[in-house]
Amino acid sequence: SGPVAESVGNALGVGATVLTIWNIAKWLVIVLLVVAAIAILYYATPNVKQPKFRWMSLGSAIALVIFLLASLAFGFYVANFSSYNET
Repeated sequence: SGPVAESVGNALGVGATVLTIWNIAKWLVIVLLVVAAIAILYYATPNVKQPKFRWMSLGSAIALVIFLLASLAFGFYVANFSSYNET
């Protein structure tokens, strides 16, 4: 996002309002994509016949929360504790 969204927005001729809306809506899109990926994994990977496709279960909700916490922790680490110039 960020500079890419600005470049695409400028190329399409949309205003700053649309870019602001996208900067907010992108988080919903990301969460929906992660939920869909987890739902497909929970449906397709076990070697059993699934009764029906479910978008969210207790296990997938826990997996989603753990994924979000791990992403936030990694982002915090990269922003505060990394020293790439010394490597």
